Amino acid sequence: MRKLTLLLLLAGIATVTLVQKGAASHGLLKRITVEQLEQVLTAVQDKPDAEVAQVLSGLELTERFGTVRLSHWNGQLPGRKSERALVALADESAFLDLPAAEIPATAVPDLEAQHRMMALTAGYVTEAVHQLPNFFATRITTGFQDEPWRPDKVQAESFPLRAISDQPLKFVDRGSATILYVKGWEVHPARSHPSQMCRGLNASERFGPILGTAMLDAAHQTLVWSHWEQGATGPEAVFSYAVPAEKSHYLVEYCCVYGKDREKLVHFKEFSAYQGQIAVDPSKGTILRLVLRVDPKPTDPFVKADIVVEYGPVKIGGKTYICPVRSVALSLGLPFRTTEPDDKRLLQTMLNDVAFEEYRLFRPGQPPGQSYNWSWTMANPGP
Repeated sequence: MRKLTLLLLLAGIATVTLVQKGAASHGLLKRITVEQLEQVLTAVQDKPDAEVAQVLSGLELTERFGTVRLSHWNGQLPGRKSERALVALADESAFLDLPAAEIPATAVPDLEAQHRMMALTAGYVTEAVHQLPNFFATRITTGFQDEPWRPDKVQAESFPLRAISDQPLKFVDRGSATILYVKGWEVHPARSHPSQMCRGLNASERFGPILGTAMLDAAHQTLVWSHWEQGATGPEAVFSYAVPAEKSHYLVEYCCVYGKDREKLVHFKEFSAYQGQIAVDPSKGTILRLVLRVDPKPTDPFVKADIVVEYGPVKIGGKTYICPVRSVALSLGLPFRTTEPDDKRLLQTMLNDVAFEEYRLFRPGQPPGQSYNWSWTMANPGP
């Protein structure tokens, strides 16, 4: 056992050395598996915070580094810089498949069982979501981005269909805000300028509306069995779907692009084609994970716009409800500070990591608990 531990430690140290040399000589990210990342994390626990952060920022995962793993390792890293670097690394992997070892070798359910699961899920969306009480929640957003880059051989008047930036993400800022959910509506503090909004892809309606939109669209399209996954509390049934633009009710919001006057920043808003996955509790129909990946048009201000929302049990007023606990919005598109005529050649990766905490009941006349202009804009109502 001691020999095995030593071999793993040496493997981790070797990986760190390769990463550092590779980053220094080529400026490229090193692609590794979840198992290899855990070897690295084991090897660098006693290193300085900034050094560990630099190592992690030079990596790119080929598999999903799940929330349970992320929570475990964040408590063992040497400081805030390395913790944020690990969050960025894990968030970029949120849309990948889990490691093969985390895919249960369970038989594919027959069509009757699949239909039963979807019926339970439809019932959950239409009934349980409306049974949520009025509540406050604290939304904590951590933003990351890389340096804008120029894809090779890109026409100035169009975007490439696919583009990949091989640069490390850097921490930009972190902020919190109080949101209000009342009678099926998700309510947000009014903002007067795009600089006060999350840059990149914005997905604010993570409670009832986004669930209803995805289920409504998926129900009218092809919803097919994908696979089993091992979740934090048991097996999860995963279904895939694809929605064309003409059938979509998903309003994509991207911040920000310059208007026709080339001076004012405006929100891009448009119903878009998208595809994704829904992971559900097979016995209750509860949605535990929702993935939406936009299929952009050549004229859109982005070439990637992906969102994942994870749901879990939270206590509100002494009762337990299933609510969003974490989400990731990842986009590759125009940086809004770009003003040069050929700005369509510049693309930037922007990532917003969002955690939802401090759920508490809302009662009329109750202050939100934060000091800022408490005026409101209304989001789309729930289904």
